[in-house]
Amino acid sequence: MRKGLSDAVLCLVMTAVLLIVTHRQSPTYEMALAQDVENDTIGIHNNKKHMLRELIYVSTGKIVSQKVVDTGDTNNPSAKVELSYSGSGYMQGIGNVTETWTFVNTHLKNNITQGIGKGVIMTDDGNGVATATEPGRGFHMSPETIVYPGARVFSTDSNGKLAFLNKLVGVTQWEVDSLGNYNVKMWQWK
Repeated sequence: MRKGLSDAVLCLVMTAVLLIVTHRQSPTYEMALAQDVENDTIGIHNNKKHMLRELIYVSTGKIVSQKVVDTGDTNNPSAKVELSYSGSGYMQGIGNVTETWTFVNTHLKNNITQGIGKGVIMTDDGNGVATATEPGRGFHMSPETIVYPGARVFSTDSNGKLAFLNKLVGVTQWEVDSLGNYNVKMWQWK
C-alpha cells in the first residue's frame, strides 16, 4: 500500500510542478519569484490555500561532468545532456550536508530545458542519507543564468537524521550560471 501511495504522491507532485513551470509567464510565477528574492519565502495566493512553508534547505556547488546523451535527428534536433553536480549545503534542523546529483536535460525550443534528476544528500556526520528524484524545467533569465523550478521527492533510511524527509515534498529553485556554479533553495510543500 505504501508503494502505491508513494507513486501516487510522486505523480501528483510532478503534475503540479509541470503545470506551474509551463505557465512561467503568469503573474503568479513572477510574484513567487519576486517574493523569493525579497524574503526567502514563497506563497501562491489563489484562493486554494496551497502554500510553501519556510525555506528549509540551501546549497551551492558546481557541475563536475557533462556528457551528450542524444542529439535527436535531422528532422527533430534536440540535445539531451547528462550533467552531474556536487555541492554542500545546510538543512534546517540538521546542519551541514553534502549532495551529489545527476540530471538528464533535454534542450527544447525557445531556450527551455527540461530534465529529471536523481540525487543523494548525506549529513556530514554520516548519520543520515536521503535519495531524491526531481523533475524540473529551466528558463534562461539572462545569457548567464538559467533558473530551474522543480519538485523533490525523497526516500530515506528510517532511522537516520534525514528520516523526516520521507514525509516531505520539497519545491526547489536552482540557479545555474554560465561557469557551471549553482545554488539551490528548497521550501517545504505544506
